Amino acid sequence: MKRDAEQGFTLTELLLVLAIVGLLSLGAMQRWQQRQQLRDTAQQLQGFLQGLRAEANWQNAERLFWLRPGERWCLGSGPEPAEGCAPGSVELSNESSTLRLIISARARIRLCQPEGQQYD
Repeated sequence: MKRDAEQGFTLTELLLVLAIVGLLSLGAMQRWQQRQQLRDTAQQLQGFLQGLRAEANWQNAERLFWLRPGERWCLGSGPEPAEGCAPGSVELSNESSTLRLIISARARIRLCQPEGQQYD
């Protein structure tokens, strides 16, 4: 490129750099969106379980929680399964991350991430 006394870049060079940066950041943005969707889903599930626990405490009654795992999983409360509910965990995952919702025997509900993964 021919340069005289002026310093700087041409419009074409700047547009090329912006296009390259945009293409490189596209993958990171998609991964961030997937993590946000997973985190929102896990927090909604946590809120559902906390509401179910609060209702059981308010009415001093037992409330059952059931989960049908699989490709298209389903969960709810009420008299659905024959075997009932036991303490345990529900693991949610997608291409970018994994989150685990842990339900203790004393009805403590917490959201955790497996070791080695960063929580955004």
